Amino acid sequence: MAVYVAFEQREIDAVAEAFGLGKALQWRGIPHGSINTNYDLEAERGRFFMRHTTVRTSSELEFEAALLAHLHESAFPAPVLVPTRDGRPSWSAFGGRVSIFRWLAGDELSRGDLDAGHLRSVGRELAKLHSTANSFAGERPNPYGPGIVHAWVDSLLAHEREEIRSVARELE
Repeated sequence: MAVYVAFEQREIDAVAEAFGLGKALQWRGIPHGSINTNYDLEAERGRFFMRHTTVRTSSELEFEAALLAHLHESAFPAPVLVPTRDGRPSWSAFGGRVSIFRWLAGDELSRGDLDAGHLRSVGRELAKLHSTANSFAGERPNPYGPGIVHAWVDSLLAHEREEIRSVARELE
């Protein structure tokens, strides 16, 4: 479960106020993800995706906001960030940073629901994403560069389960 922080009414109200969403009507935690707490938040101004992170810095979130704006301006179907009332991409609160995005309609599929057609579609969109992102002028150190990824693979190679080591050898 990926709801690491359970938000109460007063906290959700503070988020809605900080982002100018109008009155918060209802919300529910989204039990997916690995490092963030995510919420489906309905407010007077619409439905939103709320992310609370305790691991990403303000500068990382500013980079993300600029990249998302570039993708959106390039007609790539990227999430649309909702800035705070004072124009910032995130709000420091509750031991982390809160970001709000317009809700994206769609279906969530489990691994078992996926077929070759879905995977081809994902591959096409990833290719478009990389092509569009190549024209983005922003820069930052790559948090998932070769050194980091090699360390992950090395740790998997030392795993006690053979099936994990097998995957690591394939990745290597």
